Formats: sequence, C-alpha cells, structure tokens
Amino acid sequence: MRYHFEIRAPLFLDPDPEGEEFASMEAACEHVLETMRQYLASRDVGNLNLVENSTIEISDETGITTLLPLADVIAELMHKHKGSAVPRGATIH
Repeated sequence: MRYHFEIRAPLFLDPDPEGEEFASMEAACEHVLETMRQYLASRDVGNLNLVENSTIEISDETGITTLLPLADVIAELMHKHKGSAVPRGATIH
C-alpha cells in the first residue's frame, strides 16, 4: 500500500504527493523513526528548533491517517525506547 508523509506545523505544511510503498502502517512508522534517527545522528540535537504542535502525518490510500507528534518521535529516539514502531503519542484517524 502507498503511504504519504506530511510534516505539519501551525504555519507550515510539507506535503508528500508521491508517497512510498510499505507493507503496513507499522512499517511506514518504522520508516519515519529510521529517517529521524539518521537525521538526528547527523545534527546537534540541542539546536533543534521544534514547534511544539508539529506532527508527521502518515496517510494510506484509504484515507486512514496516523499522526505522530514530532516531539514524541524525537523523544522516543533519544530515549532509545524499544518495542512498537508506533511512538506513544501516535493517534490514528
């Protein structure tokens, strides 16, 4: 199934018109975590300018959307939480 990833902040939207193929929503969430892991490894985490209400929105072809609060994704990675690929703050719509 094709999944689209959008980053949304109060005054900003970065749409993903092409999307990518994944076997499941969990696999798509794992992709987000791995991408953020790589991004954070290449930057000074102390200088991240996060907007508290920013989210990564993952939508499938049927319109089901999982919202991943960006701050929760980063906290998950920084604490190296093991377990589900879906961060604790994720909501599904």
